[in-house]
Amino acid sequence: MWKRIIKDFKKPFFVVFLAIVFSAGVELVKASVLGALTENLATILELKWIFVFIGFLVLQLVLSVSKDFAFNRLKRKIQHFFLRKGVGQYMVENEYAFSKHDMNEIMNKLTSEVEVINTQYIQSLLMVVSCMVNFVFATIYIGLLNVWFLIFLYVCSALMIVWNQSYKGKLSQKQEQIMTSKRNWISALQQFYQNFPVIKEYRLEKMEQKQLDLASKNWVDSDYQSNLIVDLLGSVNLEVGLIMFFGVYFICGLTARYTNVSIGILMAISQASNMITSPIIDFATLKNRMNASEPIVRSFYQNTEKTHHEKTVVSTIDQIEINLDELKENDKVLLQNIHLAFDRGKKYMITGPSGCGKTTLLKTLKGIYETDAVRVNGQNHVDYFDDASFVAQKGALFPWTIEKNIALDKEVVQEEIRAALSQVNLTQMDPRHVMRQDNETLSGGEMQRVHLARVIYQHKSWIFLDEAFSALDAQTTQTIERIFLEDPGITLIHVCHKPVKENVDLYDEIIQMEHGKVVGIQKNTEKSMRERNICFCTA
Repeated sequence: MWKRIIKDFKKPFFVVFLAIVFSAGVELVKASVLGALTENLATILELKWIFVFIGFLVLQLVLSVSKDFAFNRLKRKIQHFFLRKGVGQYMVENEYAFSKHDMNEIMNKLTSEVEVINTQYIQSLLMVVSCMVNFVFATIYIGLLNVWFLIFLYVCSALMIVWNQSYKGKLSQKQEQIMTSKRNWISALQQFYQNFPVIKEYRLEKMEQKQLDLASKNWVDSDYQSNLIVDLLGSVNLEVGLIMFFGVYFICGLTARYTNVSIGILMAISQASNMITSPIIDFATLKNRMNASEPIVRSFYQNTEKTHHEKTVVSTIDQIEINLDELKENDKVLLQNIHLAFDRGKKYMITGPSGCGKTTLLKTLKGIYETDAVRVNGQNHVDYFDDASFVAQKGALFPWTIEKNIALDKEVVQEEIRAALSQVNLTQMDPRHVMRQDNETLSGGEMQRVHLARVIYQHKSWIFLDEAFSALDAQTTQTIERIFLEDPGITLIHVCHKPVKENVDLYDEIIQMEHGKVVGIQKNTEKSMRERNICFCTA
């Protein structure tokens, strides 16, 4: 995956690479300076050596700051990139696919997992590149001075790399376990928050405590096991590094005893050898961290590569047809033998007992379920949202002002906002009131009426209502429902469990459903709606 990331960020990675190269060059300069100072200890207080020392310090500071700046700038870009990538992969999904995700999964992916990518994978990747550059520079430098040092360091390095690579699969598996257990922990916390009143009312504190303890223990244990493996490998790597460190001094001693190599050169080799020993120790540990977090990075790229079917955009709806033989989900039949046509300007009510498939039919018309059975203006797989508004039984509001929630991306016109609120009997509501994140400042009935005010303000021709008046009393329902029924420019498809008796005559057709089937279609031209066997909601 690291190749993919570097490809996506060629320019900033190139800047970082230059900073790493210059930094490695400065390390070799430091080794040479120390060698020269060692050779000239008798004259080290001369002005030229003091200037060399000060010049090196300034150079080291400038390059260190530049390197840190380049690293952090790249990490900022990558973090923003993966956040956009994560949001984007959900944004392109349809409602059906999105509904299959757990909210905690989404929150965890777009917070903790992105943070792991940046702090664990990207940081380790940058340090691995730095280690490799240092390793190459030091190899050339030491190889030109004494090849035996190089052979010894290479043998130790190869053994360390082979040892750590053998744990790659286990580290990836442990990281996936951490991701799963953390999602379960977040889910348990959410359920605890949502069900707190029930916990208190039924004295379920002990039972809930056990559930939370189990979820937290699984997360902590998974994290512990993964960190333990990484730390144990790190300890072994450190031991090998110490062998390399002391081995270099041992070889220096032998070289000084049996050859004519100067002490200054040996000091330079010893210093430069740190650019091999330290990178090898760090490389193995950093690669372990990358292996552990790679499944998270891969999941972002794999999800983005999913194909999504483009839909034809229709700006004006003339007719919606559905000819569906059967709709199944997980081998369960949801709808059967649905053959209906909805024409522009007419009013339709879909009614029937709970669980008979009314909402599923509306979702199918909306395009949530992928099927060729729905045709809009004679076309399949159509996006007709430019000419349609939808209100569900339960819907959240954005943490914006009421007027912004009504206008959405349209211009806020105060007169029209107040008119829409008045039509849904919310004249007392302040349009500039800011909603809380959890929407707890409004009752269920007020929430539904804000959604209905949005529909009025948006001025779209086709209105789909799914139990949109369930939290309202019969009188309020009658008044607001008539706004849509009496407007000849509106096509209304209304899923309703208990129709208001006074408004039934205003519908062109009433479609009755049972067990996922249409069992009757009663048209207004046949006889009075009031005489039909419908369960009414009375004022």
